[in-house]
Amino acid sequence: MIDTKALPEFKKHIETLASQLSLFENKVKDAAEIEPGDKGPEEERERILSIIVSYQKKLPDLEKQASGPLFKNGSDPIDVSKALKSLKELDKTFINLKQDVEQISEDLDKVKRNIAVLSSNNASMKKNVNKFPFLKEVTEHLSQVLYDLSMQMYILFEGLDGRSIANMTNILSTYNEFRDCASLWAAFSHYNSKTSLKNLSVNEKIMIELTKEPRCKARLKELFK
Repeated sequence: MIDTKALPEFKKHIETLASQLSLFENKVKDAAEIEPGDKGPEEERERILSIIVSYQKKLPDLEKQASGPLFKNGSDPIDVSKALKSLKELDKTFINLKQDVEQISEDLDKVKRNIAVLSSNNASMKKNVNKFPFLKEVTEHLSQVLYDLSMQMYILFEGLDGRSIANMTNILSTYNEFRDCASLWAAFSHYNSKTSLKNLSVNEKIMIELTKEPRCKARLKELFK
């Protein structure tokens, strides 16, 4: 399915995705608290883990399919049926992402309305942001989407190696863990404006210096001594 010249890069993306899924799996397993779903917190934990495992099982098949030649001799026609099938899967992914973004947009509208209340002169309302339970949920959604977009945009740049991908995963995962949406948005905006990364070390330094969140600073200082 992929030109042999591009296959090594594709396999690297698969390895990165496997690493991200493994990291997420461990975080879910180790989380002290899980937001309860329809049944309860432990049932929700099991549901999330089952989804992660299902994706992990698909990765070897993706690599196997990609290893099939797209061009027999570099000039033969593409297998149209297989190419269309891949495009349909990609389209499905973008539809799901669009739905997530739309849901987040709706939640953010609610947040804006209630922040306006908090900004008013009503002292009793200002004291307790937790009166709006959806605020925590929308922050988690936004943080995860920004992390996913930033990480996926990053791994598409040419010239990356395993070390740089691991470092960026650590940096962006730290921001996601502590819901540092401001830093994740800055990372997304940064990569969205770039067509290449000339100096990976400088780029990592820029990403590390984005945060003003004390917990993020402490974690990154520990990771990058």
